[in-house]
Amino acid sequence: MSQELISFSAQKVKVKALRGNLFELVVNVRTNSGGNYDFTTSSSETDNGYFQVFNTSGAAVQNNYLQGANLVNEDITWSVTVEDGKLTIRSTNDTGFWPRPGTYRYSLFTEKVDATQANSELTYWLYGDFVVVDDNPASALGGIPTGAGFTNEG
Repeated sequence: MSQELISFSAQKVKVKALRGNLFELVVNVRTNSGGNYDFTTSSSETDNGYFQVFNTSGAAVQNNYLQGANLVNEDITWSVTVEDGKLTIRSTNDTGFWPRPGTYRYSLFTEKVDATQANSELTYWLYGDFVVVDDNPASALGGIPTGAGFTNEG
């Protein structure tokens, strides 16, 4: 008989994102009683948010497009805004959100840093598959990056 004991509260959730679209995801974080999770419980604490998307080898997911005749591969950068009861994730690259279509892995976590102590505490909230869909109807190749001189390379 198989048994499983899970020692973490992170939820496994599949996230789908449209290539060429603005990526923004708002995650509401609630307590067991349904109230907003308090990320600001103490004036000496700071909560930093992190969102990572990576391929099977552990490398960060990259934007991939043509700029003129040059193929551009650049890590996608993410920002996580931490507010009581809410984590807001955005891709922040100037060129937009242009990863190759496919299935990646992701994790969303926060780090609680207490200025009065020499340690920090990580809390994982979500993890799972991050699926990039190429259904952008702007062209047969999944859309065109918005910057001047950009064309798409699927």
